[in-house]
Amino acid sequence: MPHRPKSQWIAGGIAAACLLWGALGWGLQLTTVLAGCEDGLGNPGISGRLTWEYCALPGERPLVELPWHADLWLTMLLVASLLLVIAAMLSPRASIRAGALAAIAVPASLMAVLSMGVRLRRRGDGGELFDYFVGHSGGGAARSVPGGWELSASPWQQIAIPDVGLEVLGIGLIGSVAVLTLVLLLARDARGRPV
Repeated sequence: MPHRPKSQWIAGGIAAACLLWGALGWGLQLTTVLAGCEDGLGNPGISGRLTWEYCALPGERPLVELPWHADLWLTMLLVASLLLVIAAMLSPRASIRAGALAAIAVPASLMAVLSMGVRLRRRGDGGELFDYFVGHSGGGAARSVPGGWELSASPWQQIAIPDVGLEVLGIGLIGSVAVLTLVLLLARDARGRPV
């Protein structure tokens, strides 16, 4: 492992830990949706149908369609950022390659945080959740439950869907700031200034 200033190891370690936490959170949600769709995501008496676009619940006449591609996109962005940070930290000290790898991780991690932020904002006002209803005409309700959300398409039909929660967004934001800090520290080191 290359000899690096302590500040670079701290920034890189925080970035890697936060990106790993986020990737695991979104990867778990993606796995839950893909693996549990046919069983109705654990909703009693409901079966689901997985398509190339959605997990449709119930499978026969869907009331809810969950787009799983967004979870895949966030997982891929966070994993790519994590791998770039690790590669940058394992590159020789003060090399242009280390700074370039870390710099590429900045837009990837920021894109992930922005995507998570948009989802959070839309979930806060119910917009995204109501988009999941098939043929949504303004009815229905959503409420937060442990491990996700409960959507009520009608008074007699509630469907629970998984959600990673708010902490993944906050940790992802910390990870993005740590990646940016690492880029600045690597650039400073590459110029030969004391760190």
